[in-house]
Amino acid sequence: MRTETAPPPIPWRDLVPLSAAETAVELVAPLPWLAGALVAADRGLDPLAAAAAFFFFLAALRLVHDLMHGNLGLPRLVDHVALTLMSATMLSSVHAVLVSHGHHHRHTLGDDDVEARAARMSGLRAILFGPLFTLGVHLRALRTGSRRQVAWVTADLVAVAAVIALALASGVRALQFHVVAMAAANSLTAFFCVWTVHRGCRADGVVARTLRGRVGNRIFFHMFLHLEHHWFPRVPTRRLARLADRIDRATDAAPPPGVFARGPSGA
Repeated sequence: MRTETAPPPIPWRDLVPLSAAETAVELVAPLPWLAGALVAADRGLDPLAAAAAFFFFLAALRLVHDLMHGNLGLPRLVDHVALTLMSATMLSSVHAVLVSHGHHHRHTLGDDDVEARAARMSGLRAILFGPLFTLGVHLRALRTGSRRQVAWVTADLVAVAAVIALALASGVRALQFHVVAMAAANSLTAFFCVWTVHRGCRADGVVARTLRGRVGNRIFFHMFLHLEHHWFPRVPTRRLARLADRIDRATDAAPPPGVFARGPSGA
């Protein structure tokens, strides 16, 4: 169990810069999964399409997370345009998530941390809460965001509506399958993106969990190295494993391989 409540004094800034090739890889990483899901759905291979859609959404989450934090070394306007394009493919406003995610990092697990609300629920309740979680994130962004943030959220929603309208009007089975798959994926974000990495944690203690198994981290694209992310949010996701190794060498409280580090409550 990791007990530190503050990041250890380790070098990390050298992990921040990415080469142009690394940035390009990050930008295109979700596309093969999306293409695979659409092709499989078009051929009626629904189980294969569902699996590819799952990994597309996971890869897309990794990409938009780095874009939200400005961790790919791109001009900020390019980050925002890319977020809107990803909103169109994920069928949810990523800029709405950006509003709540910024607050989440500034006030992690606080009473007004809307993004972390699901972390205080049971796993089953977090799953059932999923659709309301997504709706709440969008409504909060439209209600509390700045004029510029609301404009980006609106652009996202227009793009999402256009894709859904195209899927319904065209009758293309692959597009319709994608709409259903993304609706399911967005409904599960409260469970996968919040509950799994923050359950049992506290604002005044360990704020997040971390997955250290090499196989598990490869499967989940290193997205569950979440304590490391909260400690060093400017480090791109592709460098979090190296960051975790440095943390372990600097401390004697590394969690057992392959399991989530438990929060102070022992949950």
